[in-house]
Amino acid sequence: MKKRFLKASALLLTLSVGASLGVVSNAATSNGKDGMLKQQVRDKEASFKTAKDGAQFNFQQDETQSSLKSQDALRGKPLSSANTSSVRTATKENDEGSTPEDLSSYVVTLDGDGKLVSDNSVEKALNNATEDVNNYATSLEDSKVQTFSKTYKASKNVVIVLDPGHDAVHGGTSAGGVPEAEINLDIALACRDELSQYSGVTVYMTRTTSACPHPGTTSGNDNYYRVQYAKSVGATAYVALHCNMSSNPNSNGAEVYYPNNGGNAAIGAAGYKLATLTLDELTKLGIRNAGVHTRNSETNTRYADGSLADYYGVIKQSKLCGFPGIIIEHGFQSNAYDMNNFLRTKSGRKRLGIADATGIARAYGLTKGLTYKGLDYKPVFDSQYYAQHNPDVAKALGTGEGALFNHFINYGMNERRQACANFDVKSYMNQYVDLRNCYGKDYQKYYAHYIQYGKGEGRKGTGCTTRQGKVTKYNGVDYSLVYDYDYYQSHNSDIKAAFGNDDISTIAHFVNNGMREGRQAKDTFDVKAYKNANNDLRLAYDDDMQKYYMHYIKYGKNEGRKTVNCDTVTYVTSYQGVDYSKVYDYTYYVEHNSDVKATFKGDDVKTLRHFIDYGMREGRQAKDNFDVKSYKNANRDLRVAYKNDLSKYYMHYINYGYREGRTTTNCPEILKPITQYNGVDYSLVYDYDYYITHNNDVKNAFGGDDIKVLEHFINYGMNEGRQAKETFNVQTYKNNYGDLRAAYGNDNKKYYMHYINYGYRENRKGA
Repeated sequence: MKKRFLKASALLLTLSVGASLGVVSNAATSNGKDGMLKQQVRDKEASFKTAKDGAQFNFQQDETQSSLKSQDALRGKPLSSANTSSVRTATKENDEGSTPEDLSSYVVTLDGDGKLVSDNSVEKALNNATEDVNNYATSLEDSKVQTFSKTYKASKNVVIVLDPGHDAVHGGTSAGGVPEAEINLDIALACRDELSQYSGVTVYMTRTTSACPHPGTTSGNDNYYRVQYAKSVGATAYVALHCNMSSNPNSNGAEVYYPNNGGNAAIGAAGYKLATLTLDELTKLGIRNAGVHTRNSETNTRYADGSLADYYGVIKQSKLCGFPGIIIEHGFQSNAYDMNNFLRTKSGRKRLGIADATGIARAYGLTKGLTYKGLDYKPVFDSQYYAQHNPDVAKALGTGEGALFNHFINYGMNERRQACANFDVKSYMNQYVDLRNCYGKDYQKYYAHYIQYGKGEGRKGTGCTTRQGKVTKYNGVDYSLVYDYDYYQSHNSDIKAAFGNDDISTIAHFVNNGMREGRQAKDTFDVKAYKNANNDLRLAYDDDMQKYYMHYIKYGKNEGRKTVNCDTVTYVTSYQGVDYSKVYDYTYYVEHNSDVKATFKGDDVKTLRHFIDYGMREGRQAKDNFDVKSYKNANRDLRVAYKNDLSKYYMHYINYGYREGRTTTNCPEILKPITQYNGVDYSLVYDYDYYITHNNDVKNAFGGDDIKVLEHFINYGMNEGRQAKETFNVQTYKNNYGDLRAAYGNDNKKYYMHYINYGYRENRKGA
């Protein structure tokens, strides 16, 4: 019997989940899957240990520990958790439940018929086993992954990545001279070809030949890069295609592994659906249903949310990339039924691939033919025409109808490619301005319109090379009241140079830029004139030019508002429902307040706001017949009520004073100065004119403001003994009355208050 020896280091480092070599064991297992090298490879993948800075192998370098780990590996125990105390201890922890003899009696070999035999130890081979696995993270945040639901919903097209497990470098199982890698590739090619007959799906393959897709890599990194490739093409799902093998010739059937719910439950649910439907199609062929399964990490590796990670690397990495990954085991090469009916022949593999494709199609609701989103595209698509007139597409995808149709749906329509002799989307756009008004540059809608309505209406699909009519609508709004294509282009040379005869781009510029810039786009509407003529709009919209156009479209036209020939502004005098015209005139305000004129440069709205927010508080005069200082001086009752809150004087005149005929100008002196404060009348001891005449410091500080002068007298003058009226001198009053001196001492203010409250009535002398 001719034997073919497998390198143990390569074997144990094969991370492809589909590696399916078996291991001979002297003890039978309860489930019949004794000594599977498939299990060995899976457990090898589970030996990754997550550390803070990434997962890494937990290999020890001394030969004793390597030997024990070798034993554990062949027993199906993860390398990173090997117990180094004794061979017997390790044996007890064997996942398969068997009790192998000394490891030195085992070496993996295959005879010419693919049968397994055992020979020498693989210890030395394991000593050379190393792996760089810094790429293997378990953090959803670190990978910046989107949830599966978001990824799928954002995609217009289902993207399936088929991964034929193994290759010429990283071999899998083998039986009867047929390598697993060859079987996997044939199944994948058949699956791809079948899926190409469906609409709305794009298929990628990690390899299409026996060659390794990532030369020079270990099997672990090769698998990692295969998943990363799937991510790079926007995969909706990753499907790894494999075969099983066992030393038990009765082990048979197809099984599928799918992601657990850890880290992202939506991906787990999507993977379960995909796995279940795919296996359902396989069992229809007559292969035994071996079930769908998840498998959790056996080294306590966890996702960022704390849940147990998936055991198999391709499933785990797919989840981290944001899509479900499944592993389909298509039967056992070690089983005569599976081999003879499905795996050995090309026809059997093709049936498996077609079944896989059918299950995938069911999972994502794919349909065959030229139907997409419920529309039959036959009126606008012919595969032979598309291939002939789009040689770049045919060169890349071949001439298969499904592949060409998928390209047309996903790219061709947006690129305005012609796909049949009797429909040219460019011509259809040119011919019908009503469609351009509705659809703009959403090219797919023109194809759909022709299919649903245009053909039945007798519309022409070809033969129009120039634009008929001009677009006036954009995003459902008709701009014809303020926009004319020819006027806009002829009066804006930069627009004509930029967009030429493209009426869709021209109106898009007007809506998105021209209105904001105040450009005139029609001879009967000048936005500057419209703004000048309508002060209520200026008050509402200020410099938001776009709103003036929209107001005219919605209201101004029906209201008969003026739209042209208005260079003179009708100045705003009202703001927030208040008419300030009795105290405010724009021209007077800017001519007598040069700082305001320089700041607002003719903007009457901002000028009025300045007057309201600042000018009134500052006492600025804004009209020739209203001077707030005169109004304050002339109206003692207002000074009592409002004191120095100047804004209230303006508002009083607007609301009451105008009707009452109050004096508003030519009153430079205070009439009837205030003598009352906080309910006390100080007129017996205080006279405004006397106080400022005999106290220059007070006059200099507060002259002209009778309220502040009175406040000074009350808060400081009385305490200081200042005389504020000719008929009362506090020092004289104090000297004349010993009873008061005995009562008040030197508290001068109390003498003033005594005279006001008692002394005057008692006829006491105040001076």
